[in-house]
Amino acid sequence: PSNIMLSIDEGKFTPKIIDFGLVKNTDQGSAVQTRTGMTMGTPSYMAPEQVRDAKNIDRRADIFALGAILYELVTGRRAFVGSDTFEIFRSIADGNYVDPLEIVPELPDHIVRTIRVALQTNPDDRFADCEALLSSWAGDNALSLEPSDELWDVGALRDIQREDQLRSANEVNS
Repeated sequence: PSNIMLSIDEGKFTPKIIDFGLVKNTDQGSAVQTRTGMTMGTPSYMAPEQVRDAKNIDRRADIFALGAILYELVTGRRAFVGSDTFEIFRSIADGNYVDPLEIVPELPDHIVRTIRVALQTNPDDRFADCEALLSSWAGDNALSLEPSDELWDVGALRDIQREDQLRSANEVNS
């Protein structure tokens, strides 16, 4: 989530990914590619199949990561936690996370359902693609999936933006 920024353009929020961090440039200008057996990604957002064997993953691993991000956005907590990487991977493999309704009881059913499906440990039980995830997330707004403020609580997003700016200013001053 720290690599996803919200840009405000013409009164609309647009999420932008600012850093993938999976390819490293060397001094010679070439790139170091991932190799079999290397763990690539941020542990708390990696799908179970990515933890086990990153060689044979597909777009459903991205659905899982998006589910973990959405979970964090609506609850304010990471879905998968642990005191070290091994514990985080164990939580992911076991599908062990606190249900979002336990943290935010007033969440709409379609939001909870979207997160639960996206975080399924079996890739076949997840959404097939982002379009299906978006349709579920939008709920009653699914018929008009054009970007709109109706899918975002603009006031809440502005409050978050102000809180983040205050937090950043406090960190600089301390």
